[in-house]
Amino acid sequence: MTEATSLPDNGLQFFRSLFIKTGGDTKKQVSMHEIGNEAGLDKPASKNLAEELMSLGLIDIRTLSGGIGLTEEGVLEAQGWFSDIPGAGTAGITLGNQPIVGEKSSAVIMDILTDLKPRIGKLGMAFDDLTELLADIQSLEAQMRSSRPKTAIVRECFRSMLPILTRSSETEIPSRIKSFLAD
Repeated sequence: MTEATSLPDNGLQFFRSLFIKTGGDTKKQVSMHEIGNEAGLDKPASKNLAEELMSLGLIDIRTLSGGIGLTEEGVLEAQGWFSDIPGAGTAGITLGNQPIVGEKSSAVIMDILTDLKPRIGKLGMAFDDLTELLADIQSLEAQMRSSRPKTAIVRECFRSMLPILTRSSETEIPSRIKSFLAD
């Protein structure tokens, strides 16, 4: 296990940004330069930091143009270090294709709804978008009250919510939903 304090300067911020952008999904990749820019780093510094994190086994460099992603070890470390990030403990869990929502997926759904509901009033949505979003949330909550929540209904509710949330000022929840729906 790597200690967070052993990371180089800006390394923790860089790694945190990568964890958030990928939603903890090892299949996703983002540009090291984009992540570095968010941490206030230029391209050479971003490259050096990515190489350092790779040497620690936390990330993989996936493309010659700078695509990076988390390793399984990186996800486990991030879940421990960044437990304050909503959904960190359920990162990497996807909805899947089984007919009935599983226990782990149910926890992710409830985490997303718990994090989204208090933010709704601050998103500055048009009335129609707000009404549609609330209907989708109510449909999800109804499914979660069922003893056998249907995966297909949950998937369609989240798919319906994505364009609405994308039009709003919210960025984190849509990223988590996309990661959750990825199979």
